[in-house]
Amino acid sequence: RTRYDTLSELPAMKELIDSLVDARLFVADADEKGAATVGVAHEALLHCWPRMAEAIAQDQEFLRARARILRAATRWKEENEDPELMLPSGKQLEEGREILADRSDEIGELEQSFIQRSSDAERHQQRRRLRRLQTIAAGFAVLAIAVGAAGIYARRQQQIADVRRQHAVELRASADALINNTLYDLRTKLTPLGKLDLMEEVSKEAEAYF
Repeated sequence: RTRYDTLSELPAMKELIDSLVDARLFVADADEKGAATVGVAHEALLHCWPRMAEAIAQDQEFLRARARILRAATRWKEENEDPELMLPSGKQLEEGREILADRSDEIGELEQSFIQRSSDAERHQQRRRLRRLQTIAAGFAVLAIAVGAAGIYARRQQQIADVRRQHAVELRASADALINNTLYDLRTKLTPLGKLDLMEEVSKEAEAYF
């Protein structure tokens, strides 16, 4: 059983229901609160007429969805169109989009505006998230380039230091060789003259210098 007023809001639907009641395919009754209801006269009709059963089920789902959207839209309007009260992303928003696309003539202007604004807000949020991700990705790219450049610079500086250190070692080796050769020549020349004490002074001077 379904409340009569939920199925007969549209003139065409009311006419169809009344015709089915007149043909005794539907039965008119009342619920415990006294509200008019209608239902299938015989359950066998649903088995013999599956398309009718499917249409009824689909329409009931649409009416429930429309009622949910109307309640949400009314609250949104009462709260000065608070963005926090719009349809959230996911099932509810997709449901609203389907109704707006396929059955917009069966909902009011408030519901239409509410669904459209919710859809626009969701797309705006997606664009903002995309821009934020792009900004983060660009930041990581710049950081990666900076780290890479710093690594290259550090390696280059290390190479330069290694070359300078090797050059210093080679210079010291050359200087030592030159001193040793010079001292040898002096020793050779001073020995016959008995001036080895002078040789020792020269050696000390050379060692102190280097």
